[in-house]
Amino acid sequence: MIMIRNKKIYLTDITTSEGNLTRLSLICEIIARIRTSDSTELFKTIKEETGLTNNKVIGRHLHILTTLGLVTKVFGTYLVTSSGKALVKFHAKGSNVLNKTEKIMFFKSFFCSIPEQLYWVIHTIGKKHRAGINENAIEYFYSSPARAIWLKTIDRAVRKKFDKDRPLTRGMINKFETMLYWLSQLDFVKKQEIIRLTEKGLKLLRIFPANANAKELSVKVYSIATQLYNEENFQQYDQNIHKKELINVLREAYQLFRGEQDLSDLIAIQEFTSAIFASSGIILEQTRFYEIIQELALDGTVKSIILGRDGKPAFLVMD
Repeated sequence: MIMIRNKKIYLTDITTSEGNLTRLSLICEIIARIRTSDSTELFKTIKEETGLTNNKVIGRHLHILTTLGLVTKVFGTYLVTSSGKALVKFHAKGSNVLNKTEKIMFFKSFFCSIPEQLYWVIHTIGKKHRAGINENAIEYFYSSPARAIWLKTIDRAVRKKFDKDRPLTRGMINKFETMLYWLSQLDFVKKQEIIRLTEKGLKLLRIFPANANAKELSVKVYSIATQLYNEENFQQYDQNIHKKELINVLREAYQLFRGEQDLSDLIAIQEFTSAIFASSGIILEQTRFYEIIQELALDGTVKSIILGRDGKPAFLVMD
């Protein structure tokens, strides 16, 4: 069971219009591709390619992507982050179904950004056996620890004192349903007349770290994702066994994220590489990845590692 700690940002301004994760991938891809400093042009392109027509709905999509760390707002417009760059490379344009690596990227983004918010949805469904959406939503908003996240939102929507037996407004049901859409696309929930957890959802309840917060989850997120998306067939990265495969993926990633002066975004490379390995059942956490990069720099496989302004490895150069 996890506990809510400290004040954080949560995704509460959501409607079912934002439930489609492949649309979020597409918007991320559009931002990466057009690289415009004109937000009007960006919104126009998003409308043309996604079918969305309402600027407020587009704004909520962008807010979700920003909260998940996939895009960032700079000087009034949006740019993809390193994580967003990795997601874009996994997105199959035109597909309405997430592939496994996209699911791993979204799992990491959601559960390293708003873990408590979604964990308590899964916990509530697991607790309320054979219940419909209304009953699960009432339990989630009024009785689970997630109530602390939604307190102001519920208060504004209901405008009365809390009463578990009073039905929620349609707007609050929509918010719960949006989270169900996200979780169903990540294979944790079956959304039918009766809401139930899948085998992956049940496994997530079993292996989710106790008292976890976003920072703690970030150091073990690929271990969790690998276990969730590979049944029982998974293993830790072993340099003696997997080095050749790693170098092949590194060379591919280096080309994908290479920019000016042959510098390639090392954070994007790490996320891309760890997600690919997780999808094939090999656990490669961020800390271990950077240790290996240092080893490869010593043996000449990596030409150089360039530090960013924060003094941390930021760019990679390979022959």
